[in-house]
Formats: sequence, C-alpha cells, structure tokens
Amino acid sequence: GDTGALGLGAALGVLGLISGTEWLLLLFAAPFVIDTVSVIIQVAVIKFFRGPVQLLRHQTTEVFRPFLCTPLHHHFQWLTWGPWPILALFNGVGLLSGLLGVFSYPAANAVLAYTWLWLAGLLLQAGVLVFAAIQKMVRANYFLGLERAEGSEERMLALFKGLPMQVFGARWYHLEEITGITESMVTTIAAESILWRNISEIEARATLGKIYAEYRMFDRAATEWEEIPLRNLLIRETLVVQLGKIYFGREELLRAIKLWEQLPPARLAHIPGLLETIQSAKVRVGHLAGRLYHQARDHAAALQVRATQQSRTPGPSEMSELIAELEGALRYTQELRDLLAYEQHKAEGAGELVETGGDTGLYRRMDAMLATRREELHEALDWAQGEAAPPDTAAERQALQELAQTLHMTAAEIGRALEVNGELPVRAFARIAKPSRNTLYRIELDSGDGHLPERIVAKCYEESQVTFFSACYRRERGVLNILQEAEAPVPRIYGGHLGSHNAVLFLEDLGANDLAQALKELAPENRGGRMDLLQRGLETLATLHVDALSVLPSLEREIGKIVKEVLTPEYYLNTTTIALNRILALERRQLSNADRGRLEVALRPLIAAMQDVPKTFIHFEYTPSNLQVLDGRIAAIDFEQSTLGPAAVDLATLLYTPEANLSDDDIDELVDFYHDLLPPSALPALTIDRETLHTAAILKMLFYAGSAANFYRKFEEGYRLTAMEWYLQTADRLLTRYADYSDLGDVLTRSWSGQQHLEV
Repeated sequence: GDTGALGLGAALGVLGLISGTEWLLLLFAAPFVIDTVSVIIQVAVIKFFRGPVQLLRHQTTEVFRPFLCTPLHHHFQWLTWGPWPILALFNGVGLLSGLLGVFSYPAANAVLAYTWLWLAGLLLQAGVLVFAAIQKMVRANYFLGLERAEGSEERMLALFKGLPMQVFGARWYHLEEITGITESMVTTIAAESILWRNISEIEARATLGKIYAEYRMFDRAATEWEEIPLRNLLIRETLVVQLGKIYFGREELLRAIKLWEQLPPARLAHIPGLLETIQSAKVRVGHLAGRLYHQARDHAAALQVRATQQSRTPGPSEMSELIAELEGALRYTQELRDLLAYEQHKAEGAGELVETGGDTGLYRRMDAMLATRREELHEALDWAQGEAAPPDTAAERQALQELAQTLHMTAAEIGRALEVNGELPVRAFARIAKPSRNTLYRIELDSGDGHLPERIVAKCYEESQVTFFSACYRRERGVLNILQEAEAPVPRIYGGHLGSHNAVLFLEDLGANDLAQALKELAPENRGGRMDLLQRGLETLATLHVDALSVLPSLEREIGKIVKEVLTPEYYLNTTTIALNRILALERRQLSNADRGRLEVALRPLIAAMQDVPKTFIHFEYTPSNLQVLDGRIAAIDFEQSTLGPAAVDLATLLYTPEANLSDDDIDELVDFYHDLLPPSALPALTIDRETLHTAAILKMLFYAGSAANFYRKFEEGYRLTAMEWYLQTADRLLTRYADYSDLGDVLTRSWSGQQHLEV
C-alpha cells in the first residue's frame, strides 16, 4: 500500500515540477492536502493553547481542539460516519478540485483571468475543514438545559447534544435524556455555572452524576459515571471515590475494591481514610461470606431435619426465606473466591510471592475450601428449590439445577446472564460432542420466554482447560457484539458470565452439521458438490470481511484490549516453534537452540511478506470444522482467536484443508470467485495475490500440523496423524515454489520427516 502511494505521489510531484505547474498540485491532490492541513491545524491549535495562550481549564477537561481526530477522515469516523459517506465526501471534493485545477491551468502561465478558479479550488478545500469543525460543534458537543417532560408542567434538567442555539427557529441540538431533577432543585446548585454551556460528553456525564449524588439519587449517579471511559474516570479522583462508595453501600464490595485500587498508590495514600475503607471492604467480604454460609447451612439443615424426621413440610414463606439466604451466601462465597484470585494475581504481578518467600499454596487451599462450601450451598439450594417448586415445574427446576451445576453457576447467575425474569425454563440440555479446549452444551428451553429461542448454546471457557480463559471469553464476546451491530453473519449473543475460574457465553444455536463433516460425506469424485459447499463458505467469508470494514476502528480497539492473537513477527516465530515442538514431542524430542536460531532466520522472508500486505479483520480459524451448515447457509463460529491481519489467512485456512483436498486449479477458481464477490470499495483492502495466499497457507499448515499432533496426544485419534501428514506435505509442496523460502524447507527437513512420524 505505502509503496504504491509513495510512488504515485512522487510521480505526481515530479510531473508538477517538470511542467512548472507545481502549485496546481494543491488542487489535484485535494484529499491529501485536506488530510495534511487538518493535522497541521490540530497540532498548531493545541500547541498554541498550551504555549503562548494558555486556557485555564481544570485538569480533567481537554484543551480546545477544532477536530475530534486527525487526519481528517478519522474525524468523520469518530462522528460515526460510515465508509461510503466519507469516500463520497473526499472523492467528490477531489473531483471538483481537480476539475478547477484543469480549468485554471492558464493561471500557471500568469494569465490572471483564470486565477479565481485556482482560488476557488483552495476555498473548496477550506470549506471541508470548516464543515468538519462545525460538525464537531454540532454533533460532538453537549450541554445541560431545561425541558418539560411529557405530561409535566415543570421543567426538568435535560441533557442535549449540539449547540444551545436556534437559527430561524431551527434547533441546532436534539434531546438526549430528561432527568428527574426539577428546575427548582437546579437553582439551588449554581444553575448559572452548569446550564447552556458547551461541554464534552464526559463532562456532561460527570456533572449529571454529581447532581444526582447531591440529591442522594445514587443509582442514577452511578449509571452516569459508569458511562465515562475508565481512563477518563480515573483522573477524576473524587468521582472514583464516590462511585466506589456507592458500590460499597450496595454491598458490591469487590467492585468497589477493584475500582479504588486502580488509582495510583501515591494518590490512594493521600485520600483520607480510603486505604482503611479498602481494607475494611476486604475484611467485610470475608466476614459476610463466612457468616452467611454458616447461617444458611444451619438453617437448611434444620429444615431438612424437620421435613424428614418430623414429617413437617416447611411453608412457602420459610422456603422463600431459605432460598434468599442460600443465594446470598453463594454470592458472597463466590465474591470471596474472586477476591482471593484478584489478590493472588496482584501479588504475583508485584513479585511478592517470590520476593517474600510467599506460597501460592495458601491461595489454592483457601480456594479449595470455598469451592467445597459452594458445592454444599448448591446442594442445599437444589433441595430448597425442589421443595418450593409446584409439581408441574419440578422437572424444569431439576433440569435448571443440573445445568447450573454443570456450568459452575447458580440458577440466579444464569438468569441474570440471560436477562430472564424469574427462572429459566430449561427442558433439557446435552453436551455437544466436539474435541475442543472449550466445552459446548445445547440447551432446550420452553418457547414461552420472550427474547430467547427454543434452543441456545452455552460455550464454557474453563481455567482447567486453558489458563487464559478470561481473555478468550472477553475477545469473543467483544468482537461478536461489534460484528452483530454491523449485521455480519455471526452467531447472536444472548448473554454471558465471567467468573474467577470459568466463563460462559450463551450463543445462537447454529445446528450440529459442520462443513468438515459435509465435505467428508461427499464422494471423492464429487467435485461439483465440494466446490458448491466451499463457494457458500466463501460467500459468508466475503460478507464477513466486507461488513467488518465498516466497523474496523471499533474492532481494532476491542482486539487491542487483549494481547492475544496479535500477528506480530514474534507471534509467527513463537507459534511456529510451538507447532514444531508439538510434532517433535511425538518422538520425545524438542527443537534445539541452534534449530530455533535457524528457524528464526528461515522464517524472516515469510513473516516480511505477511507484514507488508493490508490488514483487515480476520476470523483466523476459518476452517471447515468452525463453519456450521444450517438451512443451506453457512455461518462461522469460534471467534475467540479472531484478530487483524491479511485476508489471505482466512482464505488459506478454508481452501487448504484435508477435508476439501483441492487441486491448484480448484483453488485458483475459488480465489477468483471470492474476488468476484467483493464490492469495488473493498478491493484494495481485500485483494489477495497468489504468493500472499501461499505464504499464509504455509504458516497455517505448520500451525495446524502442530495442533493435530497436540490433539493426537490428548485424544489418541488416529485420523489426527493423517491430518498432520497432509498439512506437512502441503506446506512442503508450497515451499518448493519460492526460492526465498527454501531455507525454511531445509530447516524443516532437518527437524522432522512426515513418514517417520506416522510410523511412530
């Protein structure tokens, strides 16, 4: 991309110099001039107001800037413009400015009669910058004002977006929300200083929260402050302290502790009484967990004895009281486990367990004790809910209890995750047979619930299966939410739960038929059937790639939150090394330091080729086993490893698979089919040349060969070795096509032999 842009830009500049029309470049290169000038203006304004002229503003407010973000096309992205309106604006201005440049050509030869056309082209570009600044003023500013709520005679405090002005009766703002704060209440807290004043959204949320807190409407204050991004909230120490106290008052103790402890240690020490409050919150978590556990356990035991030995069935009110006690005890038992995990993570991160000779065994023993308590409480809760259930719902309640135990959640936690009022109407559930580090369950529900379908899937991420389960859960949930809003072909999310030792994501059920099985069921000579299935998979992939382009900045920010599959040179080297060591482990061998050094040198040309192509959103694991076939359509699942990278990675993982086993001609035909599916606007970012495709395929074949070896060691399934051989042979065949990649072939041949591993 840069090579082409720099080459074309240099050629344009040289042509201007040779022809003596270099000042016409200001018109012919209008989009680039606008972008560059916007950066100059932005930086100059910020430096001016931090240098010669200093605006005396509070430390928690930003210095004035004319644009939201520069270069200017990012400004429009931040205003939530889609790619098509931005392209239309810049291409339209570029076209008009270029035409004015053509017609003003005599001005370059000092014919003054045409100079006004050249100036008109510059004014057109200046108009775009002014338009962008006005857009920021109108669409990215907020203010607090007074507005009458529907059916009310008294005006109330309201949040508006835009400018507090009207032009010929037309409002330059629109109403965002009306609060419950009346005009008479506002006048008592310095209305002149907060009303009808341009402020940022962050300042608006902070101010609204302060007003709610002033009138002891703490829940609404917390809601406003929670809308502020954490990095902006943390520089407002008084708000952090107040928000933590609201959590503390609501008995959300762990939430308060984690919020307070994100303040810098030096600031924590200077806030009167905060360190003591944090310590008392930690003690209170332990105290409540212990007291409620013993209280609920003893109460349950007494009622069970009375029911069995004295044949006196507890009344409905007694059972409701017991269920509430048990759920409270479960909540604080889990909160204490979360607190222990949080403290252990902090201690390990600070090196305290090593430096002070501390022992993580203490944390493990306490966690095991709390896990035992949790099981006891679950058993008592199951009994209590069974006794309280009407006969016609006993089977559903039993299924829900078994599901809760299987997912290591309480029934209440499942209900909160799925936003269900009352109990989840579970008919049955069963594990989905799929060798994976994540366990899947298909849950059948009564269709009476409003927003849930008859079947959903629970995807479980467990610490016992993968240590970074939390990162997998958060990556998948965050990415799917963004793609779902962009209407991409992805499974719908119904809810989720993240605990200290496991996480569960509730997803749309896409059936049990995956593309890998559909391809295996076809006869080897049925080329048409294979090509038809793969074309449908490519249609889904093209739609996913194109839809993701419209939300790429959001996806990039979401993926950047968790350093997981980020395709850096180090990532390619580490994953290739891990893959080869997994293969060599079948012979109880590992790569030597010398082999690793040779591998690093040999991989450089492949890694450089992957780093030089445009990046977009990729599924990264777009294999037939991760694609579901439902009612003739194909949908992708397992987005936990999705990331930003070359689109060729997804194409390679679909086309170079043992289930498809395609010829080179078939692959070329399918690559052309994929390109034909793309709209013109997506071609620069998603165009895939054959060498890039082969490079991505070589790396992915090595990854999957290592994965097949690893799965063979875990599950002892013979077909995994056959798959490993196919991946290795495919990688070897592709390596022989490129002289630059021959060193990698030599290193791999030195390390292993496919036939030898099959014999082992």
